[in-house]
Amino acid sequence: MIDLSRELDGYAEVGAEGAAKRLADAHATAALRSRIARGRRRVNLVVAGALVVVLGIGAAAWAAPRDAATRVEPSPLSTNAPNRNQLPALDSLNYLTKITGEYRTDATLMCDIVPIAPVVEEGVADPESVPPLPKWIELDRIYGLPDLFPPSYPIPLYSRHGSPTYVRASQEIPELYPPDAQILVALISDTGEWWGFTAHFQEIAAMPFDPAGIFVSLTPDPACHGGPRDPGESRIPPGTYNARIMVNRTDVPFGNVIRDFGYLQIVTGLPSVPYLHVTK
Repeated sequence: MIDLSRELDGYAEVGAEGAAKRLADAHATAALRSRIARGRRRVNLVVAGALVVVLGIGAAAWAAPRDAATRVEPSPLSTNAPNRNQLPALDSLNYLTKITGEYRTDATLMCDIVPIAPVVEEGVADPESVPPLPKWIELDRIYGLPDLFPPSYPIPLYSRHGSPTYVRASQEIPELYPPDAQILVALISDTGEWWGFTAHFQEIAAMPFDPAGIFVSLTPDPACHGGPRDPGESRIPPGTYNARIMVNRTDVPFGNVIRDFGYLQIVTGLPSVPYLHVTK
């Protein structure tokens, strides 16, 4: 009669011969490290997606935002009195933000999780993708001016005849931020206050003060805000903010996405239209 236990032990001993040598081989070590790194990235993405679901269900209280200063250099621009000669010009190399992190989920992204949802940097598929925000935004383009600018006045992103990436942006912006999607732009200060805005992207051929091109309009959402800010402070003050965009769409699997774009400036006046001499 065959002793099954002894046979299995013998097979294990033969199979184990040379195992240590094979595992120490340079090619085997490199392959194992690659698989471990790939596995960690996948786990991070799954964890981030799970956190979105949890936060979306139970995030009733505000929590401090993640510390983006460790991976995003703050803007050198002035936060209170911007120097018109230092602000990046439309279509210049430094005019637009750059994506710093993203992840996708099929969970609905709610306003409450704006300052606490994590971002997995490994999730950035295309660091050179077309940015949807400039590095500085004039306050009066958000809230308007009496008899001059209506609220949510469009903010230029790419001019039709000056931007080297206009054609690409005109194709990708509608795909990334479609008109029928819920698009929320959150601006988060380093001290924890944050303001939410609904965003709308469009191509405009004729504007009073701007060349034809691609624009974004930001409409303040009074119900979307948080942090230790003054409850009566409805307008976002000039300063430096971390920019986060949350997109809810139902037309594609895992179409909901959070993207971070580092720091941008909110400035007073209308530096882009200096001859109007608007200071408030």
